[in-house]
Amino acid sequence: MTITLPDTDAVDEHGYVPVISLAGLDDPARCAQVASRLGDALRRSGFYVAVDHFVPDAVFRRLHEAALEFFHRPEEEKARWGPSQQDATRRGFTSRYRAASGIGVHSDEDAAEAWAFNPYDEALGWRDLQALPPRYRSAFVHPNRIPDTPGFRESALAYFAAMESQVFSLLALHALDLGLAPDHFARLCAGSMTNLVVNHYPEQSTTPLPDQSCLGPHTDLGMLTGLLHSGQRGLQVVDRENPTAWIPVPTVPGGLVVNAGDLLVLVSGGRYRSALHRVVCAEKEERISVPVFVQPAPQTIVAPALPPAPGTDAGQPVEFGDYFAERIGLMYAER
Repeated sequence: MTITLPDTDAVDEHGYVPVISLAGLDDPARCAQVASRLGDALRRSGFYVAVDHFVPDAVFRRLHEAALEFFHRPEEEKARWGPSQQDATRRGFTSRYRAASGIGVHSDEDAAEAWAFNPYDEALGWRDLQALPPRYRSAFVHPNRIPDTPGFRESALAYFAAMESQVFSLLALHALDLGLAPDHFARLCAGSMTNLVVNHYPEQSTTPLPDQSCLGPHTDLGMLTGLLHSGQRGLQVVDRENPTAWIPVPTVPGGLVVNAGDLLVLVSGGRYRSALHRVVCAEKEERISVPVFVQPAPQTIVAPALPPAPGTDAGQPVEFGDYFAERIGLMYAER
């Protein structure tokens, strides 16, 4: 895979990543209007910021506080919560996660630490795992490695549940925009192997360079990603019309930052865009971000639901489990 990265720092282009209100969706006319605006955003930049959503800010704040307490622990204590060698989802604590490696870009400019959670855990009882083929059961069904930090478990589970529900409601709007059945993505992602990742960017020891990333350029591999905006600057997306430049995602504290993953591009027949994005260490201050990546069950075959858009390649169907294991393996590979 050949990846060409922008060679200039962020430029300002008002409205490239729009801020869209989700209020009034009980009115069919308003619902159709919002669906169209969300779809237009994913056609252009691949990103939008949703406001008037239903993910409680208080839940995020509690998880933020618990995560900071955990990441401030000594390295040997955090390592106790590292992933099992048998777990292909790499849930738990790691300092080897390199998002850019998943698309073949090798960079040390990545979050120094991360913690991951996945619902494929029999103790949770959140998924019916009996239909999984044996190879996927051994690879993906494992206990979560949840730290014993006070409040961490409760806030992580609450944030996951609220965010996954919100993202599925957005996928229903995208189904409307694409002319698909309202439950298309709910059916496609039945038994979803959604991932939650808490990224920790420690305070910089030196003043960051103007164009220095702390999470390297990458695209998301799943269907749709959501995270609550911390209010800190730094998230940037590649400009589609000027691919040599990065554009800042609007800073909307408490807004829901949403972006299309590679699988949503496939399902949409190339109508939507999964954009390269990164986090720039614009300030020395510490940072926590908690994206939730909605994606199908491992045995699901994901294929275009529509004919290819003009000028695009339809893309080839993928079995999600194999696709996921390959991409996530690259992100966590030894350097």
